Amino acid sequence: MKLLLSCCNLFLLVFSSYAQKKDIRTEIFDNNLFLKVCDLDNDGDKDIVRMGELNKVVHWYENLDGLGNYGQAKLIVDGFSQLRNIDLGDFDADGDVDIFLLTGKGEFIEVYINDLENGSFTYHSKIYRGAMPWIKRFHCEDIDNDGDSDLMVLPSGGRYIYSSINQNVGKGFKQFEKAIDLKGLVFWSGKFLEFADFNKDGYPDILLHSMTEACMYTNRGGKGHFDKKIEYLKNKKGMLSNTAVVQRGQNQIWDLYLSDSSVKSLLRIQDFTRSSSIDTLASWASTFSIQAIDYNGDKQVDFVLDPSIKIKTLPQAKHQVQDNTDLCQYAELNIFEQEPIFSDLNDDGFIDALIVKRDNIYWIENESGRFTIEHILNHPK
Repeated sequence: MKLLLSCCNLFLLVFSSYAQKKDIRTEIFDNNLFLKVCDLDNDGDKDIVRMGELNKVVHWYENLDGLGNYGQAKLIVDGFSQLRNIDLGDFDADGDVDIFLLTGKGEFIEVYINDLENGSFTYHSKIYRGAMPWIKRFHCEDIDNDGDSDLMVLPSGGRYIYSSINQNVGKGFKQFEKAIDLKGLVFWSGKFLEFADFNKDGYPDILLHSMTEACMYTNRGGKGHFDKKIEYLKNKKGMLSNTAVVQRGQNQIWDLYLSDSSVKSLLRIQDFTRSSSIDTLASWASTFSIQAIDYNGDKQVDFVLDPSIKIKTLPQAKHQVQDNTDLCQYAELNIFEQEPIFSDLNDDGFIDALIVKRDNIYWIENESGRFTIEHILNHPK
């Protein structure tokens, strides 16, 4: 009997070890999670929305006290055959955050209306149906400044042919007259699009970068016309990894930072809405993408390199880059998983880190410029 139990225990140990290795190998494809940080319940603090591509379900974590103490995962919606992407916006212009989901093979965008006053989200409709090639990405943004979210839709495939910019007309969307022509451009899988009012005319503009170039498109009067104003970098080798934009000074001047993997350098364009002159700030052994944050509250720009998850502090002197090792234990993140989210989750004035690793969500608390305390959000049941 003892021999039988020992054999069973050995079998379970070997099977468990095999299963663990199998999960680690396949999870970047099967357990892909998408996270969003927002004030979902309109109580003034930051909640977390979680979409699982494997289990095809959307949950949210409520920030219970404004200090980053998150409750159990709450179900928003499930029952999908396929669930591919998520974004947040205000579909009905009522001031709260609604959920937009890319479903099916990539042909439908569905919206779920925020009705948390009554404890739930309400299905509205399939608000957008694409045509071949199927939708790969979409972005919610109030392009015409009328209080509701419009849509920018990008088709699937390695080379995007066009972008469709669609106006929210209340019950659905209609396409603006002109779209941005993206023919021939190839994009990384990570972030390549950013909306902001770069020229300060009251309408959101677009900063877009492909593998070969970065450029700004100005929004002409909120009518869906985006004019290519400045082309910042033409890299025929196709190794422009990422961009980051930072506002500085009392005049809120926009600076643009570019990560160029072909020369393994960080580049900067100061006041990029008026200039295209490039400075080389630093050289690194390797880089895939960057995020710009002020992690220690000193009003200086720091950079996060992904997938190494190392924070590089860039002082005024060029080429003197220092490592911050507090997040190095999370350096095993695969590039196919979501980039870290940096946000002040407990409202203490310091930027915290929210990281997805092996189907777990880690909140790394920043205490006065040091990432020291680890919180793990519970798995949805």
